[in-house]
Amino acid sequence: MIRERIQPDIRAKSNYLASFRFINIDFGKKPPQIKSWKTHADPEKKQIMLDLDISYNADIKVDAGFTEKTPIAGIKSIKLEGILRVILAPLMEDSPIFGALTVYFPHRPVLELQWTGFAHLLNIPGLQTLSEKELMNQIGQIIVAPQHFSHPLAARFDLAKLQFLEPRNALRIRVIEAKNLVAKEILTKSSNPYVVICGGGTTAKTRVIHKNLNPKWNETFEILYSDLPDQEIEFNLISDKGVKINQQLGSCRIRIKEVPERGFIDKWIDLENVKSGQLHIKVTRLRLLSDPTQLEEVKSLFLYAGYRGNTLECFVGASNFFLVFQVLKVNEQSRPKRENEIASAVLYTYIEKGRGLPVIQVSQIKSPSNCHSCPYCLLLS
Repeated sequence: MIRERIQPDIRAKSNYLASFRFINIDFGKKPPQIKSWKTHADPEKKQIMLDLDISYNADIKVDAGFTEKTPIAGIKSIKLEGILRVILAPLMEDSPIFGALTVYFPHRPVLELQWTGFAHLLNIPGLQTLSEKELMNQIGQIIVAPQHFSHPLAARFDLAKLQFLEPRNALRIRVIEAKNLVAKEILTKSSNPYVVICGGGTTAKTRVIHKNLNPKWNETFEILYSDLPDQEIEFNLISDKGVKINQQLGSCRIRIKEVPERGFIDKWIDLENVKSGQLHIKVTRLRLLSDPTQLEEVKSLFLYAGYRGNTLECFVGASNFFLVFQVLKVNEQSRPKRENEIASAVLYTYIEKGRGLPVIQVSQIKSPSNCHSCPYCLLLS
C-alpha cells in the first residue's frame, strides 16, 4: 500500500520529488491493538461497517531517498491512534459473502513519527518552507478519507463496482469572513490571514488579506466528493509570512452529512487550538442529475440566469456525466468575486484499460556523471 498509494501521492507534490521512493519498509512484528469496535449494518447498500479504535506504538524502519541504495531520511518509530473504518461490501450470495474490503480513517488520527535525517528531508526543494507540523499535516491528508485502500475478496470482483468510489456529490463552499483572529505580527498587532480548504481529495485556498484580524473573503469553491461515509471538510486559517514559515491561526471542520440534502448551512464556527477566532462559512449541497433528457430544461434555466449554454452542449451523449443543477434563488442572493469560475456541469470519466502502448527501454537511459540537477545531487551539493 505504501509504495502503490502513498509513494505516487508524494511524487505528485512537486517536480523535485518525481524520483522519490521508499527503499526499506519494515513495520516489525508488533501488531496494532484494537481497544474497542462497533458494527454498523446498511442492508440498503448491502454493506457492513466496522469502526476499530486502534492504537499502534512500535519501533519500525522506513527509509526513503531518490536512489535504490542511498537513503536520505527515514522513520524509526511510530505512534498512531484513531478510528479505522473497515467496509465489507457488497454483500453477495456466494462465498466469501463480501466482494471487497475497504479500509480508511474517516477522521485524522493522532500520528507521531520519530525521524532520521529530518534535516536532509527539509533540504529538498519545495519542502524548505515546511515545518515538521505542516509536514505531518500533509502526511495526515494522505491517510484520511477520501483516501482509502480497497482489496477484492471475491475472485475477479471489479473494484470499480463499489458504489461509494465515484464522485457523485457536489458541495459549493463559500468562505465569507472571520473575526477576532489572533495577532501573529508583534509590531502591527495583526495577521495576514488566508484559508486553506481540504475535502474530497481537493485542496484550495483563498487570497491573503494583509494586516487584518477580521478579514472578509467572500470567495466560493466547489468540491466533488464520493459516498465514502463520514467525510469532512477542513478549514485551516494561516497567517502569511512571505518567505518565512507561515503561522497557524486555528482550524475547524464540518462533516459532509451536516449539510442537508438539497439544502445548505450558514454558520459561524469556533476555531480550535487558538485563544480566539471564528470563521463564517456557507455550504450548499448541489443536486446532481444524470439524465441527459433534462439538459435542455436546465440549460434554459441557466440562460434565464444570464449564463451561456454552449459549454453544456459538449456533454450531450456522454455516458458518464452528472449535471449540476444550480439553485438559482440562492445564487441571486450573492455574487462573490469567484462566481464566474463556478462550473455548471461535471464530466466523470472512468479509464478502464489501455493497449498497444510503446515499450520504453529504461536500461538505455544513462545519467551523466556530473549531474547536479536531480534532487539527490542538490542535497549533496
